[in-house]
Amino acid sequence: IHSPFFVVNSIYDQWNLRCIWAAMPVPQGSNDTYECSHSVGWHDCVEHMNTCSSAQVEKLDAVWGSEFKRMMTQSAAMTKSGNGCFVFSCGIHGGECRAGWYSYRIGGVSPHDAVLKWWLDDADVHASHTYVDCSWKTNICCNPTCCKNF
Repeated sequence: IHSPFFVVNSIYDQWNLRCIWAAMPVPQGSNDTYECSHSVGWHDCVEHMNTCSSAQVEKLDAVWGSEFKRMMTQSAAMTKSGNGCFVFSCGIHGGECRAGWYSYRIGGVSPHDAVLKWWLDDADVHASHTYVDCSWKTNICCNPTCCKNF
């Protein structure tokens, strides 16, 4: 089955940053689960993103954010006709399922509007269904519709 799909997710999803970026590695053969937010120097930043230093924000953007955006815009799966995405810069997990479904905006478009447009479109043009938000670089509040989350 080859079904089109549409991704809605935060570039800087707090769960991903806490439990992937800042997780301690699990020793091979261990039955333990990962230890979220335990990487040295990252706990406060990923738990309370408004406490990140400018160096941490820069590193998150350069390594994590840029790679996430690249995957959403250039990978073979994502550029396949019929697929699309709405990836926003709000540092929250599941925010699109709450008030963000209508309030977060990229170029004036909400996740709700983006998914609806994709669902109703028969043209299957990936580029017309790709919404990618700003990068944090030095400002974690680069998208003003996200600022209330910090």
